[in-house]
Amino acid sequence: MSVVEVLEDVLDIYSQARSRMHRWDREVCYCVVPDDWQGAVVVGDLHGDLESLERLVSRRWSRDEGLIFLGDYVDRGRRQLDVVVYVARLKLEYPDRVILLRGNHEDSQVNTYYGFRDSVPSQIYGLCQRWFDLLDIFAIWEGRYFFVHGGIPRLERYDLSALLSPEVVEDMLWSDPSAYADWRPNPRGAGWLYPKGAVERFCEDLGVKALIRGHQPRSAERAQDESRFFSGRLYTVFSTGLPSRDTGYFLEDPFVLLIDRKGRIRIEPIWD
Repeated sequence: MSVVEVLEDVLDIYSQARSRMHRWDREVCYCVVPDDWQGAVVVGDLHGDLESLERLVSRRWSRDEGLIFLGDYVDRGRRQLDVVVYVARLKLEYPDRVILLRGNHEDSQVNTYYGFRDSVPSQIYGLCQRWFDLLDIFAIWEGRYFFVHGGIPRLERYDLSALLSPEVVEDMLWSDPSAYADWRPNPRGAGWLYPKGAVERFCEDLGVKALIRGHQPRSAERAQDESRFFSGRLYTVFSTGLPSRDTGYFLEDPFVLLIDRKGRIRIEPIWD
């Protein structure tokens, strides 16, 4: 299949009636993790890192498990379109085993600035953006985990209805956790810096054990330390291992989260 055919086929999946996993509500799409998953591999930001993507799929994922991507497939790296096509093929081949969330870089304004738009022909770019607009904003594994690219919006109470408002989508794609004791404006210019107390309240209100997100460069060691600070209620996953000349990141130990059938989490390097 050509690149155009792959993108047209995956766009059809999202444009037609939603499956048992994918739900629409008030213009916001989200995903419910199926009960029959025997665990999951959670993948953070990729930013065009095709090599890490291929390796984690071949070495870390068994097909009876789910595969959850937290967004940011494009920009920065040199193999951006290859990553998009690869994850699209995965979705076509394993529609009920693969969840693809939207990141803040799956946005026309952002990827115009960071390079994706200029790296592909206009027809392909248009198909990608149509698909990006339909990607799930978050996924929920009921009684276990909540998956999103950035984080949580600033609300008085958290429930599914509140998270399905288009007004809070930007916050979920852009917000970051912080060690501050209160909410603060995010220096990125979008979203919030949210405190430990808000994460605890979010998890309690939604009945989940932890918030799992991407969006920020993390070494495996720092991700562990951050999770301890948040009392195991938050994990940041970063799966890009490209050299700094490609991405501006100075990390060479990309990792994934492995969730076993009992819901236990461990951080696992992609390259070992």
